[in-house]
Amino acid sequence: MTSLTKLLVACATSALVLGCTQTKVQAPPVAAAPVEQKAETERWAWQPIARDDLHFLLPQGFSAKSSFVNSGEGTYEVGYYRAGETALNWTQAIRLVGYRGFPPDTKTPAQQVLKNIAAQVRNACPTGFMYEDRPTPVKTRAAAVMGCRVLPLDPTKSAFGYYLSEQGQENVYMFIHESHQDAFSDKDVLPKDVLAKWQGEIDRSLICRRGGECAIQVPKDLESEQFLKALVPVPPDSVVRVK
Repeated sequence: MTSLTKLLVACATSALVLGCTQTKVQAPPVAAAPVEQKAETERWAWQPIARDDLHFLLPQGFSAKSSFVNSGEGTYEVGYYRAGETALNWTQAIRLVGYRGFPPDTKTPAQQVLKNIAAQVRNACPTGFMYEDRPTPVKTRAAAVMGCRVLPLDPTKSAFGYYLSEQGQENVYMFIHESHQDAFSDKDVLPKDVLAKWQGEIDRSLICRRGGECAIQVPKDLESEQFLKALVPVPPDSVVRVK
């Protein structure tokens, strides 16, 4: 169950969480290690999950420390809010979710995981659900904009975001930029420029096998000694494992 789903069923007001029965891990915030400051408006960070390192753009205004950690059966999630925001007043969030293994009976795990999440959101938001597939260049990825225009349990609010599902060597990962804002009707046009910016940032995310090669080809702007030297080694006791 996504955080959006959880907002809809009032399990929590915080984030993209994966189920009402999951365990909330009250761990100290983990700093996302800045990797390369290419420009003032661009910050690279990484987060270890299972045996992989997830590299992603952390937009300006977001805290470099994780805001929450959630663990469930076969899932692990780390989320980042904008600086100064909390589970009670967040307006935007970056979420990284790991799903153990691959869904059964499918040759396209990334697409199946995205489809499963969309079904959960639709079930929790029967009247205000929105969904739009976004193209991806490889079969190991699937993407969409989805959300709820009017949250059933809080008609003044909406929640939607850009979701990128990607297949790693052993697990499926989800990279998400989500918004929690005022409710709107189906006649309102979503901010296309904002969504395009989010998509452009999230789509550059990487899954890199710790000590091995990346799950997808590293973009040219990351193939530099400065980038590689900036990757801070992860202490063994800090490695997050998908249960």
